[in-house]
Amino acid sequence: MFQKYPIILSSGSPRRKELLETSGLIFATHPTDADESIDVTIPQDVVTELAHRKAYASYEDIFKDHPEYLNEINDSMIVTDHSASLLDSDLSSPNAYIIIGSDTVVAMDDQILGKPHTNENALKMLNTLSGHMHTVYTGLCFMVVSRDGTIMDQYSSYEKSDVYMRDFSEKEAIDYVKSGEPLDKAGAYGIQGIGTRLITHINGDYNTIVGFPISRLIRELMNKELVSF
Repeated sequence: MFQKYPIILSSGSPRRKELLETSGLIFATHPTDADESIDVTIPQDVVTELAHRKAYASYEDIFKDHPEYLNEINDSMIVTDHSASLLDSDLSSPNAYIIIGSDTVVAMDDQILGKPHTNENALKMLNTLSGHMHTVYTGLCFMVVSRDGTIMDQYSSYEKSDVYMRDFSEKEAIDYVKSGEPLDKAGAYGIQGIGTRLITHINGDYNTIVGFPISRLIRELMNKELVSF
């Protein structure tokens, strides 16, 4: 596989990092604190907007405010034995970068459920989801940025998958909240962790539910000739 430019992932998520690493893409992480307050109520619009905000926050932090970060980012690029080979770039001084942002929400009926942050909110979300089907939306944004900070191209989209939860007890929900896993997960559960016990089946892409539609990302990078096999 060939990759035109190295990637900067605007996320500290271990799972997103793992998916990029196993895909063979060359990347570094640069998480930022993008503003997640939003008035939009349509789930797909929420996640595409927040994904764009996260990518743009990394762009501004690196290319506008702290260009000295680039040397550190270049040095921290993750390259494994099965990583892609770079085209048109030297890893120590690339011509451009691909900055990626992603965000996830859970939607059921007219409700949009983000991260609960507190045990009380997590328990409320779990009780709402118990015994029902809900939809997970994950937004994806990437921008191609030249070394001098010019945005050469950008792309935004989203994926969605349906999740079916069994009718679990209040005690199960309380015990799960006590594990600490739900607090930083959209909808208060992680399908890749203990939360999988609450799920009967899914309809759609597993990685979209995890929070990073890696297959969609690679397809779009290929469409723009940024990755090839």
